[in-house]
Amino acid sequence: MPFCLKNAPFTFSKMMADILHGCDHFAVPDLDDVAIYSNSWEEHLNHLNDILTKIKDAGLTIRPIKCKFAQDRVKYLGHIVGHGIRTPNEVKVKAVLGFPVPTTKSQVRLYLGLAGYYNHYILMFSSIITPLIETLKGKLRQGKINWTEECTRAFKELKDKLSQQPILYAPDFNKEFLLQTDA
Repeated sequence: MPFCLKNAPFTFSKMMADILHGCDHFAVPDLDDVAIYSNSWEEHLNHLNDILTKIKDAGLTIRPIKCKFAQDRVKYLGHIVGHGIRTPNEVKVKAVLGFPVPTTKSQVRLYLGLAGYYNHYILMFSSIITPLIETLKGKLRQGKINWTEECTRAFKELKDKLSQQPILYAPDFNKEFLLQTDA
């Protein structure tokens, strides 16, 4: 794919989705990456064979040196995924933990965006960040903020909750579980 084409990422993503059609229950394409997941080693070999065959039939090639095969855990889109669990990537968590106390609206937005990427790991995330959202209100888009004690508490609480190495588990469909959704 030539560089600098306006729609190149979309075109390549669509092409990969078309090539891997029918494999969506065990493979997830993300631009030039394909994550393949399986429940057993034999199943994984079959899935891997299916994907490699489809890539070959499409006339594409892969570079083995850039591939990782048979990994029990992988870093994928800012998460570490494997064995039915998902945790935040340590590098991103360190960025959140090392973030200085914001003094401007832009810095608050930056912090909320960084921490918000992992909002599904933190119970009651939207309630915790309410004081930080309040600092963004007002007509001016830029400028200083009114940092309160509640803001400090929310800022520290988010850092504390992410530093506890939160884990999300895949559901066990053989057991009863509660599904909570947000409007």
